[in-house]
Amino acid sequence: MLPEQDDAVREMVRKSVESVVGLDARYRVQVVRAYEGALLAAFWWAVLAVGAATVMVCNVRLPKLGGVGEYRKVEEMEQQGEDEEEDE
Repeated sequence: MLPEQDDAVREMVRKSVESVVGLDARYRVQVVRAYEGALLAAFWWAVLAVGAATVMVCNVRLPKLGGVGEYRKVEEMEQQGEDEEEDE
């Protein structure tokens, strides 16, 4: 294998994935394995990212929303405060 030929094959494959079909068998196997490894690595990084995001979202603590009764109490207190301000 000549280095010039190797470089030419690399450039050809980088420009078009469809060029893999026309390669010699020895190059084709190497290129397919390289693509396979890259896709596998991308898949596992995505799985890791989703797992990390899931853990972070599950640990988020949100405050409990008060019931309607609590809301009405707050609303009454605010109304009383406004009434007192108007009286002054």
